[in-house]
Order: sequence, then C-alpha cells, then structure tokens
Amino acid sequence: MQFFLIFGFLLSFHLSIEDESKIKISALGNEFIPIDTSQPPLLTFTTKNMLRCSAECNKRATCRTFDFDADSLQCRLWEMDNTTGSIVASPSKPRSSVGSVQISPSNYVNSHNQSCSHCDQSRYEICNVNSSTCQCPPFTYWNNGMCMTQLFQGQLCSNADACRADLNLSCQPSCDFTYRCSALPVVGIGQTVAGFCNGSTDGGALGLGGPWGIYVSPSDETLYVGDYDGLRFQSFSPFSRIGSTILASGFSSPEDVFIDSSHNIYMTDWSFNQGIIYVQQPGMNLTTIPSSGYSPSSCSFTGLCSVEGVAVDRFGNIYASLTHCHMIVKWAPNSTTGTLVAGNPGNSGTGSNQLWSPHFIHLDEDRSALYVAEQDNNRVQKFIIGGNGTGITVAGGNGAGSNLNQLHNPSGVWVTRNGQTLYVADSNNNRVMKWNIGDTQGSVVAGSASGVAGGARVVSLRLRLNNVINGWSLVSSSLRFHKSRLVRHLHLIGITADEFNKLLRNHLIKELYTLTVDEADPGLHDQPVCSQLAQLQICQLPFDFFPIENGRIVESSSVLTRMILPDIPNTTFLYMLTVGINTIYFLEGLVKCIPFIVNLSFGIHDSTIYNEDECNVISLPDAVDRRLLSRLPRLSMNCWDKRSFYRSVSLLSSIFDQLNHFSLTLNVSTSVPDRWIISGSYRLRVIKGRPRLTLL
Repeated sequence: MQFFLIFGFLLSFHLSIEDESKIKISALGNEFIPIDTSQPPLLTFTTKNMLRCSAECNKRATCRTFDFDADSLQCRLWEMDNTTGSIVASPSKPRSSVGSVQISPSNYVNSHNQSCSHCDQSRYEICNVNSSTCQCPPFTYWNNGMCMTQLFQGQLCSNADACRADLNLSCQPSCDFTYRCSALPVVGIGQTVAGFCNGSTDGGALGLGGPWGIYVSPSDETLYVGDYDGLRFQSFSPFSRIGSTILASGFSSPEDVFIDSSHNIYMTDWSFNQGIIYVQQPGMNLTTIPSSGYSPSSCSFTGLCSVEGVAVDRFGNIYASLTHCHMIVKWAPNSTTGTLVAGNPGNSGTGSNQLWSPHFIHLDEDRSALYVAEQDNNRVQKFIIGGNGTGITVAGGNGAGSNLNQLHNPSGVWVTRNGQTLYVADSNNNRVMKWNIGDTQGSVVAGSASGVAGGARVVSLRLRLNNVINGWSLVSSSLRFHKSRLVRHLHLIGITADEFNKLLRNHLIKELYTLTVDEADPGLHDQPVCSQLAQLQICQLPFDFFPIENGRIVESSSVLTRMILPDIPNTTFLYMLTVGINTIYFLEGLVKCIPFIVNLSFGIHDSTIYNEDECNVISLPDAVDRRLLSRLPRLSMNCWDKRSFYRSVSLLSSIFDQLNHFSLTLNVSTSVPDRWIISGSYRLRVIKGRPRLTLL
C-alpha cells in the first residue's frame, strides 16, 4: 500500500504562513464521509491529479478536507474536518486518498481581529464587512486561538458558537451531563443546566439536593447555586454540568448567593447563628457578616436574623433581606451594624412602607432601585435607595391567586438591564412571570398558567402547622389535587404528635429524601421515624426524646422505644441526622444503627441519672467501635453539663482523630481540664486533622 504522509512538502503558494496550506495525505483506498451524511461537498469536479485537487482546496478559506480518486479523476472539497467527519476505507475506490488541511494558532496570530489588509491573501480568515476585521470564515468558530469547524447534531460542545447555526443548532445542555449541539427548545420548555433532569437529588458533583438561590456571574457566566438541602454552595462553569463545591462547612440553611465585580462571593445562611452571610474573597480566608458566633434574633441592626436574599453594589455595600424581621438592611464595608433600607424592624404589614416576609431581592444600581419579592404580601415592591422607605408595587399586590394580575408567595425577582422588565419566581403558582414596568398584569414564561404543578414533579414543602386542625390531611389533599406524585423534601413547623403519625403512614412521603421538624409537640418522641422512611438521606428532628418522670430523667431500656431506631438495611441512604436532647444510653444504641452517617448532631443530658453523680463520681461508657462510624467526618454535640460532656467524649473517643469538623455547645457554666477548657455558654469547633479547639 502506498502512503503519502505530507511528503515533507508544503503546498506553499508564495509567501506567508497565512497563505500556505500544510496538508496531510492519507493512504490509498480511503475517502472522506461527514458525520451528517446529508451534507454535500463544498465542490465536486474532475481534475488531472491530487496536486491540482489540493490547489483548489487551498484557494478557499472554508475548505478543510478533500479527497481525490485517481481512477475517476473526481475531486471533492469539504468544509468539514476530522472533528465533523471521518476518513474511511473504500474498497470500491482503491486509488482514492484524502487530504486534510493542518491548522495551528500560528496560522492566525498575525491576522485575527486585525484590519482586513492582514487577510487579503489569507488562506484561513476572511474580511468581515461589518467590523472591517479579519474573522473566521463561514461554518467555523474561534476557539483556542484557531478557527475550528462548527459541529453537527448531537456532537459534544463547549462554546456558544460551536454549532452550525445555519442548521438551527446551538450548544444545549443534555441529560447525560454534557452539552451537545441540538435545536433550540420550544418556547416555554425548560432545560436542566444543573442537577438531574428527572428531579432526583444527589450530594455529588452532578446533582443538587434542593437548589434555592442562584446567580450567574456577568463576567464569566459561571452559575452559582445555594443548595439548601445539600447544605452547600455549588458553582457550574459555562457549558459544564459538573459542579464544584465553593463551601460546604457549618451550614444550616444555605439560601442565596451573589458575586460582585471583584469576584467576591456572598452566601447567606438563614438559620446558622440565627442568620449569617459568608464572604469568600479570591485568595483570602472565609469571613462572615456579622462576625461568626454573633447574630441576635431581636431584629437589631447588629445582626442578620433569618437572612435570605443578598445583593452588593459597586462600593461594597451589602443589601440583605431579613425575612422574620420584615425588613431590608444595608451594611457598609467594614461596619459592625446595618442601616434600614425598607420595612419596619420586627413588624409585618401591608402598607407601602412595610414588608411581610421579604425573600430574595434584586439591585438595579444604575437606577438606585431595590426590588423585593414579598412572600406574604404576594407582591414585588420597588424601593429607591436613599429614599423615604416608601415602596411602589410593580407586580402582584392583588391578593394571592393565579390570575395574571396576581402572585402567590413570590420568592425571587430579576430585572433586565434596561430596568423595564422583571421576572418573578411565583412559587406557589409553580410558574415564572414576566412583568413589564407599569403593566397591570404579567405573562407566564415558564410553568403553568393556572398554577398547577407538573404531574411528575418532585415536590418540596415547607409548612407551618401551628394550631392547624387536621393539618397534614389538608396538605395531603392539596398534593392529590395538584397531581404531585411524591414529596421528596419536607420541612414541618409546629406539627402535633398525632399529625406526625399520620404523616408517616402517608404514601406520598414514602420516598422522602429530607425530613426536618421544628417546634414539635413534646409527645412526638413516641413516634417511629427513620425506620419507616427507607429512602431518607437527611433527617433533622431537633426535639427531645429523653423521658422525664417526677422531674427526673429516667434511664432504662424503654428509652429506645421512644424513637424507633432505624434498622441497618433501612439506613443505606441516611447520611445526615440531627436529634435533640437524649441520654447517653440512647446514643449508645443510635451509633450502632447509622453506618453510613457523615453528619451527626445530638444533645446529651445525663445529670440526674446516676446516684454517684452526687458524690462527684462519673461513670463512663466504653468507646464505640470506630468501624461503626467509619465514614463520619462531621460531629456536633450539645452537652447539658460536665457529666454529659465526659460521657459523650468517652463514648466517641475512638473517632475524634477522623473528624475534620467538630462543634461543641455547653449550655451551663462548667469547666473541664487540659485542652478542653470551657467556661460559660460557648460554642467551640475542632477544625481539620486531630481535634483542636477554637472559639467561634
């Protein structure tokens, strides 16, 4: 077989590297076939030999490949190359061979983006009449310093211009966690750009647990996500479905995220220390606002109680929405207190100078305007920064409902650059609304026009059921009405023991991934929990299980029946567990049932159990077999007193050296020796490697 491997020759038609073509010739018996076989050659003609065929290709900036058959003297020129086609064996053409034009950045270094005089004779670029500069020829795009061939349907892509626009193709996200060239979706049909297309949750790089706040950086188009149930903040680079964790340490309720022009990342946590903003500056240690460990819940301006939304202006002023305080505050750089922007601290209301449960916000810095999505007032308010605190309703405000002039618990808002159009996440209507400034009603751009959730949709619920009679039955009926198949994430506030027992029997929560209960009925400890929810991944039950008789804690084997501990086969997915104040006896049983746990939080109160306590003698349990908790890197303990502390440390002493995060709370003044010296109600944390204590 005869090979023509470049021959060592350069088809060099006079002069510079921009004019010449370096061509690699295949062996005989091959022809070129494009990936899209419906695409014809750029040109087909007959000529005397391979050299003349290659010369015709060299005359055309769009030609990347040619093949020549010495028997039929047929020459075909192609716009495609080996990224969009293949050199294949052709038994019917034994004297056919393929020439491939070889390109490199050196072919473009003197011409790209230069005036048209630099590409008058160029083999690789053409003069763009609109910009009067040298640009890539048709069906190619600029990438990695070269003009690359544009791609066809289904091919992997990583650039906005990588696909054949003339064929109505663009680089679109795919459910196989890639980006591929495909046709634009029908208007109103969304595409998954982060997480699983079927709504499944996952704590890895591909998935999300419960995305809440999002932000797209205008500088590099990176997507940032507050992963509420995943207890982390994730970022996704453009044209990538693989996430990177920005921060995943110490979160309770990650909510919103914002990136300023200096690439500083601001992340809010709704409940940690009663509300906090984390700030990650490039190349700097993580900082917090207010300083970690101090954020009072009294709606004072020294803290950020229940912070949700965040935005930052070019001067570094931080704007934050405090949901439970019904106000928006501004923190100037390096300040220790905030100032009021909108609302009445601690007081909700429906007036134009009041807010009721503000959620996410949008800052229009060019027009000194701040937009606020008000959940319980079912409206979006516009406030002038530096004004008198009176807002203007720009969307909703007509009561809760699904009509086009109404909103129902809006949670997010975004305003276009010209300040004339806003988009609203209309949460309880399961839709996104477009609202032009000055209009009396909006239009639906995504979701249901009538407010009905999709039938196969994964449902996440956060419900307050205080003083609600038959509350869970009402919720269950609502889910059936909206044709929601399964609840995956459930946060209940103020549920009674009887209602909680009904919940556990309901088929709608049998594939629950996340369960959080707050402000629970004291009788709730009689109910079995984790053992009935085989798919449970996160279980947060911060109510107390220890039994009290005649004012004293009772330590007996009956304690284990108060909360049915999950069987090992049923905890395959449980990786995060939070429980309230219990006894050490309970904890000894618990650690034997959670082999895959990676985040464990508990409380211990043993003060009045043993008679020898009065003699200042503390009996200690044996250390747990570390193999039972071999995957545990994060531990949080709330010890009622010195005795509870010693017993907890003794039980878990075998696993301290594997922790990279340890948080300890002492609820009454006490002291312990050596490196565990503590006085007062302090919280301490062990960071990385073998434990060392630092004051938060």
